[in-house]
Amino acid sequence: ELLKPDYTAPGVNILAAVAASGDDPVQYDFYQGTSMASPHGAGSAALLVALHPDWSPAEIKSAIATTANQNLLKEDALTPATPFDGGSGRIDLAAAAFAGFVLDETTANYVNANPYEGGEPNTLNQPSMVEYDCIGVCSWTRTITSSLDYAQDWTVSVESGPEMILSVVPMNFTLEAGGTQTIEITADMSSGVADQFYFGKLILTPDD
Repeated sequence: ELLKPDYTAPGVNILAAVAASGDDPVQYDFYQGTSMASPHGAGSAALLVALHPDWSPAEIKSAIATTANQNLLKEDALTPATPFDGGSGRIDLAAAAFAGFVLDETTANYVNANPYEGGEPNTLNQPSMVEYDCIGVCSWTRTITSSLDYAQDWTVSVESGPEMILSVVPMNFTLEAGGTQTIEITADMSSGVADQFYFGKLILTPDD
């Protein structure tokens, strides 16, 4: 019960180095696919590590995910993409570099979340929230940590269809410099239809 991909990166019509074959002098060609997108993801993380060497890998990933561009389309270039297509969205490094908060997680919690050992992956403190068997009501807990050196007021809002009623506690809070805030998210699926996927968004907006 983890959302994959976490986010997307450029991966279509990428100019890539190609191994020479026999007398073929071609050294470069246009490629596409996951193998073209993954270096952009790794490079993005490396650049953020250079900017924020004190951030953990989980915090780096969360900064990219929580600031990603969600205006994505499916392959037909007409249909809006779902989180199954693009995760949190397309990497936007200009935004990720100035993320106002991050989400961290420990190695021990990753190990304990192993479903083969009775763990629950969706309890991990990361931006995505997934529940594949939500009967009635399901909930998640997330803790964010300020990456700012000053106090910041935040307002929480949600987006979802009528079949999924999202509620959040708290809806407003002040995050002190370097401070943390725990957020409780609940999805009421009483009006949902069995065997259907429903998507929603949790949006945190700085008040100023």
